[in-house]
Amino acid sequence: MLEEKIRAYYTRYYRDTCSLSDWQPRVEARLHEEDQERDRAAYIQKLSRHDFRGEKHCIIGAGTGGLAMVLAKEYGVDVYGVEPEPQASAIIQEKCRTAGIEASHFTGEYAEQMSWPDNTFDLVHCFTVLEHVGDVNRALDEMIRIIKPGGAISINTPNYAFPYDGHYKVFLPTFLPRAMCSWYLRLRGKNPAFLRTINFLTERSINRLLSEKSGIRWLRIYQPQVHDAGWKGLFSNYLKFRWGIYANQEMLIVKM
Repeated sequence: MLEEKIRAYYTRYYRDTCSLSDWQPRVEARLHEEDQERDRAAYIQKLSRHDFRGEKHCIIGAGTGGLAMVLAKEYGVDVYGVEPEPQASAIIQEKCRTAGIEASHFTGEYAEQMSWPDNTFDLVHCFTVLEHVGDVNRALDEMIRIIKPGGAISINTPNYAFPYDGHYKVFLPTFLPRAMCSWYLRLRGKNPAFLRTINFLTERSINRLLSEKSGIRWLRIYQPQVHDAGWKGLFSNYLKFRWGIYANQEMLIVKM
């Protein structure tokens, strides 16, 4: 049953990989992930100033298909995507077959080497994926390659100049050597294995890569952030207002 497959996949992620104490409600929320993705789709449509209807989109790291289903069923988007994780890929394939969406549009390819022709897509979605790819520069080149002139890439990824990790949901001193970060996670009762999949991307590191590319322009979006009360909120606001360091990076890249 599809619901049980989704539950098993996210249990493995939230409970076993990220060691989250509140893994159960997070898993249950994922059973209704299209509700979450609906707001994201509306936001990206407004931000990009694209109509979406009749457009062709590609989702990098399509996950278990929440965004893909919303784009296809509610906006009429001809949606494609890549998802190399086998269990997630199997779920999105099953969702496509159930919804009458072409399942072959979703492949197990990696972002660094996609088979789509040049200038194929009107918009590329890349949400909390760039921090996990093996070669960030190559992934950016591929996303730029597959969008049409005038098309856009929507990127959302953590800013690891901000000492917090949204996967483990803990303060993480990313300014320290990675081995010490792993040791710290163990002290917090976390499994540090997943840390090996994370690139500690910062605004500076991504700006450096983008500034070396021609034929694009990009802008950064800074959202108002509401932080928890107490010392965590005070510290977060200090970094934001004193040093301009936000926990998240949001970008829109347009191909000229």
